[in-house]
Amino acid sequence: MAGTPRGSTRKSGLRSSIVASKADAGPSSGTTVQDESLYGQHLKASTSLGTQNSSALTDSSRFSTEPLSLRSASTVHRTPSTASDSVAENEEVDPLGECSRDLVSLMHELTLHGCSSPEIPLPKCVVIGDQSAGKSSVIEAISGVKVPRSGGTCTRCPMFIKMECSTDTDPVASWEATVTLRKMYNYIPNAKDRHAWDENFPEWQRREAFDEIDIPFRQTQDKEELGNIIQCAQLAILHPDSEPTSWYTKNGEKTTGLRLQTEFSPNLVCISITAPKLPNLSFYDLPGVIIPRPGSKDNLKKVIDSLVVEYIRDPYTLVLLAMSLETDWDTNSNAAAHLDTTQAGGRCIGVLTKPDRADTTSRFVDIKKALDGRADRLGYGYFVVKQPSETDLNTGMTHSQAREAEERFFNDESLPWASQLAMYRNRFGTRNLQAELSKLLAGLSTQAIPKIWDEINKKLTQVDAQLADIPQTPIHNVVGIVHNVLREFTDVLEKELRREEGCQRWRPTWDTLRKGFEKKLHGLRPTLNPEGLLDKSLFEDRVVDLCSDDEESQSHLNALPVTPLKRKLEASSFTTPTRNSSVAPTPGSHRRQKKTKLRADHRALSFGLDDTRERLLEGSYAKLAQHVNPKILEKLMLQSLQHWNEELNLFFDNLERNMLAQTQRTLHESFSKYITTQLFEESSKIVNKYLALHFGLQRTTMGPEILNSELGGVYLWNSRIFENHKVRFLQAYKLVRCRQRTNAYWSSVDPTLDAEQQEVSAKKEPHKTMLANNKDKELYETEIDVIAEVRAYYELARVRFHEAICMRVESNLFNEFSSNLMEHLSDDLGLNDENVHKRCVTLLAADPELEVRRQSLERERASLLVGRQCVLTYMEKYRDCAPVTTMTNGDDAE
Repeated sequence: MAGTPRGSTRKSGLRSSIVASKADAGPSSGTTVQDESLYGQHLKASTSLGTQNSSALTDSSRFSTEPLSLRSASTVHRTPSTASDSVAENEEVDPLGECSRDLVSLMHELTLHGCSSPEIPLPKCVVIGDQSAGKSSVIEAISGVKVPRSGGTCTRCPMFIKMECSTDTDPVASWEATVTLRKMYNYIPNAKDRHAWDENFPEWQRREAFDEIDIPFRQTQDKEELGNIIQCAQLAILHPDSEPTSWYTKNGEKTTGLRLQTEFSPNLVCISITAPKLPNLSFYDLPGVIIPRPGSKDNLKKVIDSLVVEYIRDPYTLVLLAMSLETDWDTNSNAAAHLDTTQAGGRCIGVLTKPDRADTTSRFVDIKKALDGRADRLGYGYFVVKQPSETDLNTGMTHSQAREAEERFFNDESLPWASQLAMYRNRFGTRNLQAELSKLLAGLSTQAIPKIWDEINKKLTQVDAQLADIPQTPIHNVVGIVHNVLREFTDVLEKELRREEGCQRWRPTWDTLRKGFEKKLHGLRPTLNPEGLLDKSLFEDRVVDLCSDDEESQSHLNALPVTPLKRKLEASSFTTPTRNSSVAPTPGSHRRQKKTKLRADHRALSFGLDDTRERLLEGSYAKLAQHVNPKILEKLMLQSLQHWNEELNLFFDNLERNMLAQTQRTLHESFSKYITTQLFEESSKIVNKYLALHFGLQRTTMGPEILNSELGGVYLWNSRIFENHKVRFLQAYKLVRCRQRTNAYWSSVDPTLDAEQQEVSAKKEPHKTMLANNKDKELYETEIDVIAEVRAYYELARVRFHEAICMRVESNLFNEFSSNLMEHLSDDLGLNDENVHKRCVTLLAADPELEVRRQSLERERASLLVGRQCVLTYMEKYRDCAPVTTMTNGDDAE
């Protein structure tokens, strides 16, 4: 059975081991530590890291709900220590060794790789406190980092500080700080996205732990510059929509009078510091809990309270509570109140700040009770620290000078700290606090490793099971598959629209639509109403024997008035025809017209003879009453085209609907194997959108241009065709008038005869019918001639308009749509981007939601594999600290 060589593991540090192991992490989650006794041995090997203060990790009875390493510090304040137990003066904290450094790095690596979840405990230290409680001074003292103190930004976002002891012996050359921005939340202020907001942080959407992003901001080896970098990084965090690095300035010029994009951000500013003799420690600095005051922003207080609760409710979180001795003891309850709601009191260290302000005897009595554990008990007791005043900081006091001044303060025998409270000397000063934090956090991390290992493997098993339930998406040649499917679809559609040989499905549809449009235009043709009032007056006075040659009768008929009769109806100049009152000007007999199925549209103009006469007379010149005004004629011609716009829109509607159906039919056939994929769904939407765009151009540009040309004036370029049409329609109108005059005659002979009886009488006595029509000259000859010209022009314009529209549809719509569709699909589907392979995998997923879920699970699995390898590397490295127990790797086991 193969295993990792012990020597090779121990020779290199954890960081290099982790980096090397990332590339070796296998795809399987079956690797497990089969001999669980390794956990117990590992605890024995590192017990000294968390239990050097024996009283700190012994009593497990006080906080039974906490992890073992956090249920142990009830006696930390019960056994006073002498000054010899404290850290030596003028020295930084002596590091706890390589194991402690590797523990801090391990927890940091697990966090970076997204292995942080409620199920996987990652021990951490969180610093909380009220505003003005001295929390920033405590942070500066522990880390040596000058935290920005401006009220605008430092209370608006959390901060993570990681301290690591370097192996370089030169303290000046080796100090280095790196600042990054950890994006754990997306900023979505739009109220429409309210459903995606985090319940504790409005306008922010939580990202999955394995999808968190670390954005590099700035790196420096200048301690004095770090404070400004942190302030600029905080401004970048509070402007989530801008480029982060653009907020860096050398002297913080952008902070003056700046209006923040958001008042609060749950995203992190991360500071990683490496230097000799630094304690191996990492902690989170949360915004100060806001003390309610009149006029304060309640919303900001709520989100900061939620942030504090979010961080300290984890049972593996070590809480550092800063409280000022400047105020009354009972008022230090705003931040401390969260300890009760989260049951965090048993894993909390109280840090009393500003000890130089405690100047009353009663105050020292309260302090002694707290240190004794007789009042305000916390799981890990209290520490007292003193930090430089604002005056000291303004004079340039360094971190080392501040620690020396702190030591002198607590050694001053004139003060209670070195006299009445001297037995608690090991709990005074920043160095003692640093040492205790490092020990507690290392012990907590050591004890959490077995659970971290178990939970990572458990989580991997769950992820693998969920992945097994999702159908596998093709991963080989996915780009070629997508392109082939799209190309097949666009080629078939182009051949159909171009009516190439062998493609017959679209052609009948297009022919039907084209002919239907033509019929609709033909249905709007102007018609003639053959009835006239003059016909009735011709026979109403007396009935004349049309076979007689009586001159008296002839003279009486010739004396009938020929002036136009005034209309008694209040209708318009052109009446709407009824079924029986108007006659379509189609040559042929009356019986043949009855058989035709194509009737005139009810919107078509119906020219009455008397109405037309009045219209012509109104527009004629006084001296030329018998001549037709050309302007009136042109007006009548254009008026007959007035409803073409309606038919054009209807034609485009029908064409778009049928073309969309043809396109979707072709799409379904070409995508038959991928109907349930995101490729089909997105392609269908793109095609519909692209088609609608082209039809929009047809409706707004091409169609109106042609129509406006027809409506803008009368164009008679081919007079021969026009004359042919006129002769044809004039002949038809004369035949209709002949029948109308015959009917008028027989109606005057016997008013009781209906139409059929009149026709029978006309057949019996054809000579009378002929004489009735030839007896007098046509009284409406001019009007009939004008109507024939209008009808002839309509026919000429109709053919021209119909052909122009259909020609532009085929040349512009069909050709351009089909020829550019492939390029349009490729662009909109993202097939020209860099990540085309990943995009095609997503497009070919059987279910888009499942594919998104699969990708999320695969990212989570990759993070868990790297995290597990980190833990395994650490455990392998320190397994020799105790008797070795066999450990198998599931991937290597036979």
